[in-house]
Amino acid sequence: MAGFDWRNQRGSDGTVFVRALRSLGTVNLPKILPHIESGIADQIERELEGLRCIHGTDRVNTFGIGEDLTAKGYQSAPVIAMVKSAVGRAGSIAFFGAEFGQIEAFSQNKTFLEAAINVSDEVFIGAEFFRLLPESIAGLTTKVFSRNHRWAQIMFEMLLPLIEDRRRRSKAETPFTRDVVQDLIESAPGDWSNSRCVHEIIALWIGGFGTLGPAATYAVLDLYGHAENIEPLRDELQGPAFSALLATGQGLPLMDSFLQESMRLSMSDSTSVQRKALSDFTFSDGLRVSKGDWVCVPWRAMMQDPRRFEEPSKFNASRFLSSSEVSRQGKAPTRSAQLTDSGDHWLSWGTGRIRW
Repeated sequence: MAGFDWRNQRGSDGTVFVRALRSLGTVNLPKILPHIESGIADQIERELEGLRCIHGTDRVNTFGIGEDLTAKGYQSAPVIAMVKSAVGRAGSIAFFGAEFGQIEAFSQNKTFLEAAINVSDEVFIGAEFFRLLPESIAGLTTKVFSRNHRWAQIMFEMLLPLIEDRRRRSKAETPFTRDVVQDLIESAPGDWSNSRCVHEIIALWIGGFGTLGPAATYAVLDLYGHAENIEPLRDELQGPAFSALLATGQGLPLMDSFLQESMRLSMSDSTSVQRKALSDFTFSDGLRVSKGDWVCVPWRAMMQDPRRFEEPSKFNASRFLSSSEVSRQGKAPTRSAQLTDSGDHWLSWGTGRIRW
């Protein structure tokens, strides 16, 4: 990835991301949300406007799901591309600052947004290919071919001046808008070079966007596949709960439960929490794991286990409502927790001390 020399080790470097995302990022989220809201709205309008220009109609069947509306004058839109663009725009604002998502400056940052949207696919496809190579040649081959990763190189070249300017202004104690980049700069060890900061930020972006894009796409498909949820969710978004979300970063219980159910049924990874054994180990049931073996959790199977979930194959948008919401819905919750909570019952964010 654009010359990134990643160190396959665990140490104090990991606390940089924990502090930048879990602590500072959560505190600063209410300040970023209004910029994200306007960026998403503008991006969706741009996507729809492009479809109107192509098809010559205002009647857009945005996601092409359900009945065939072509005969009624509607045109279908590519759901994956539209959602990835909206998520990429929102993520760019949260990660790299409002200037990367401002409407008036968007045309100047279009190339960056394109790179941000495509870099995860570029890296993941390359990684899948390289991991199939023999270990004796994988390292050298990866270094040679990853230098030609176009989107990673574009992101690096556009972010490096930003990081240099931010670090220079940080030393002068100049105030500026909070975002993930700034939080990471302030949390990073002093011996990190500007290039190292850029590489770490890109790696963090790839890990986040690479899963958020598919998750958001599935959520949209589930929304239109279970259209009975559209009106309740719209009412919640148009009510006081959304204002509370903008002010505190917390709220929207119906939306939270809907997204949890969507993630439960559409896990992009069949396994989670991959760990490599550092020594031989034998479990209490006799299962033996040898040093060097990989162990992982069958996450998708757990999320559709009838012992854990009633009617696990059925989409139930209220399944994860907290106890305070159950009285209104008349249904018992599976667990009283938010999507962003982590623990052994919800492994989307990892487990143990290094979970996000």
